[in-house]
Amino acid sequence: MNAAIFDSVMVATAKRLEKGVIGNPELFKKSYYELLSSQEFKSSVERSTTDLQRVEQRIKLATEAFANVP
Repeated sequence: MNAAIFDSVMVATAKRLEKGVIGNPELFKKSYYELLSSQEFKSSVERSTTDLQRVEQRIKLATEAFANVP
C-alpha cells in the first residue's frame, strides 16, 4: 500500500462524508480510479511524498475528485 495515496484518499473521503452519506458508491469508485490514473496525482504520490507542496496537491486533487459524488 502506498501511504501517500492512503492519506490523501482518506482525508478526501472524510471531507466528502462531512456532506452526508455517499449515495452513489459506484460513482465514488469510478472517481477513485480516475484519480489514480491522473498523471498529476501520480506525480504527487510517487516521489518526495513528504514535501509539503506535494502533500497539499494530492489532498486537493483527491478532495476535488470526490466533491461532486452524490
